[in-house]
Amino acid sequence: MMSTARPWWVGMVIAGLAGWAAWLGWPAFGPVAQCEQVRPLGQFARGVAALAYHPRNHWLAVGSDDASITLWPCGEDVAQPTQTLHGHEAKVTALAVSPDGQWLASADAEGTICLWELNPPKPNPTPLRLTGHTDCVHALCFAPDGKRVYSCGQDRSVRVWTLTAGTQPEPMYTARSPLLALTVSPDGSTLALAGLDAALLLIDTTTGQCLAELVGHHDCVYSLCFSPDGRRLVSGSQDSTVRVWDWRSRREVACWSGHRDPILQLSCNPTGTRVASVGTSGLLVVWDSDSGQALASERLPGQGLCVQFAPSGDELSVGTAKPGCYRLRLSQRLR
Repeated sequence: MMSTARPWWVGMVIAGLAGWAAWLGWPAFGPVAQCEQVRPLGQFARGVAALAYHPRNHWLAVGSDDASITLWPCGEDVAQPTQTLHGHEAKVTALAVSPDGQWLASADAEGTICLWELNPPKPNPTPLRLTGHTDCVHALCFAPDGKRVYSCGQDRSVRVWTLTAGTQPEPMYTARSPLLALTVSPDGSTLALAGLDAALLLIDTTTGQCLAELVGHHDCVYSLCFSPDGRRLVSGSQDSTVRVWDWRSRREVACWSGHRDPILQLSCNPTGTRVASVGTSGLLVVWDSDSGQALASERLPGQGLCVQFAPSGDELSVGTAKPGCYRLRLSQRLR
């Protein structure tokens, strides 16, 4: 009878190929669809580390390593931005737009936050400068009512700012290690934080008290986002996984594996049916939120630094360190 055992060297070849695939950042899943259209957005001299869409799809704000912020009209192929904002002296690390679209918040690597009033439009707006952080600000978000901005960064502190006062607030919360990500629940009650400590922290926005730690990742967490209905919290990590949490019951409900590289940013689409993730190899993955299936992937040039779904849901944008910014048109299946 012929033996069905495979030769000893086959396992070594498979292991070697898997190692090369991981080193190259190839996805850990089989072939999937690609996005319908990929278009570069203008020309950038430096990397793009921050993106934010106007809530009614009027423009896309792009934050660059050259300390500038440019506003690009949505739905149009243009070679130049409609406006450039100058107010930072270091690379722009985070952007957020208020729910009513009137304010843009930006942060930089030196710890400065700028608030820009963009409605009505002004030719050369002067920002309100907020100082208090002592090191790089890694993340920003607006409260759902649009009256406050939350920030966190390398100095381990979380701060909350009002839109009309530039005074330095006392830290709302101070973590054990530098903070890289934050997001606020849709009802405004809870702030989720993460950073070099692999745990996710849930903070009461009224009292500033830590409500819980969510443990599951094996390395630092770079990105967080709540689903639009507030039921789920999604996290992306250095450990190459996307994890989904029922944060109210403090449980991990799913772990998606597809990247072979650190995941630097996540974004949920407006309906909550899709999650996009981008990693250091430039691999973008679009996931089905319910099944965790990878629906599409795209390899972009350079390290992927940030990703955002458009409010229309039919497009997403990715910033890279190559440098560059890319708009990706999504087919009906991916919306």
